[in-house]
Amino acid sequence: GICDCCDGSDEWGASVVRCEDTCIAEAREAYQEQIEQLDTFRQGLQARKKLEEEGAQIIAQKESEKADARSKMSQAEKSVSDLKAKVDALQAVVDAQSTSTENGEVGTASV
Repeated sequence: GICDCCDGSDEWGASVVRCEDTCIAEAREAYQEQIEQLDTFRQGLQARKKLEEEGAQIIAQKESEKADARSKMSQAEKSVSDLKAKVDALQAVVDAQSTSTENGEVGTASV
């Protein structure tokens, strides 16, 4: 017989073939491997949780930056609109002065 199990209980001639009982040692080894796998799993979960928290913070920061940029863009668009209105008003004054100069009129137009 060949000792292919931990205690040799599957051997037909158990009285003839003596197998060493290694069941307890093998069970302890398997248990230790499971404990190590569980520790590795827990460490992985902790790392994942940390990354999720960091990701959430980055997302919140980027959302805040995006809101600030949109606010600045809105203010810039309003400034551009105001400046365009001033340009249009000044252009109207220039056009009016050009027209009155061409017609021989002397006078000043005000904005």
